[in-house]
Amino acid sequence: MPSVNNARNILLAIIIITSTTGLYYITQTNENQVTIKRINTVILNSFTVAEDVCVHDNMIYVAGWEYNNESQPVSHTRLTKLTYDGEVIWETTWDSPGDTRARKISCNRDGLYIVGEAVDESSQSYRCLAKYNFNGVREWAINASSIGDVYATEKNVYLKKDGSLVKLDSRGQVNWESSVSGGKIFIKGNVVYVAGSTKVTPLEVVTR
Repeated sequence: MPSVNNARNILLAIIIITSTTGLYYITQTNENQVTIKRINTVILNSFTVAEDVCVHDNMIYVAGWEYNNESQPVSHTRLTKLTYDGEVIWETTWDSPGDTRARKISCNRDGLYIVGEAVDESSQSYRCLAKYNFNGVREWAINASSIGDVYATEKNVYLKKDGSLVKLDSRGQVNWESSVSGGKIFIKGNVVYVAGSTKVTPLEVVTR
């Protein structure tokens, strides 16, 4: 999911498992032309994948996963904070007995919300939503058999979970839950839109 940092730049995470994997941004050079530029100082090896990216307070947060066959032959969720110059502020991984991979990230003034998938000690797979603060410390996590998209607004977090749309506060407490099919969440004004395979379902909300 691209993140817009201002009216003229769109930040992208390019997901290619080759040496070209990295962070790129599209910048408008004039009225009718745009160019794609790469943050060259971000080093991502061939076993590190950037899945999603968000921007908060002029800092970039990248969620993905890494695979290191030398240390342990499983993948680990990786969260990275960096500047627009490509300087890495911190990196953190989410270790577990089995594979873990971050797929989605969204952020608001309270922190970072990451949707991922993992395998437990019994080799059972599950999905999870984890909240991190801006220092890379995980504060809480919610597990479920199925979790799709996540969308953080100024005060709340909306999550597609087990066939429902769930509204959470910053502490992970459920405000309400509604049975809505679909996978992609988008919010405009006071309306939450959930996109499915054949339609978009709008839901009015009292506050964002």
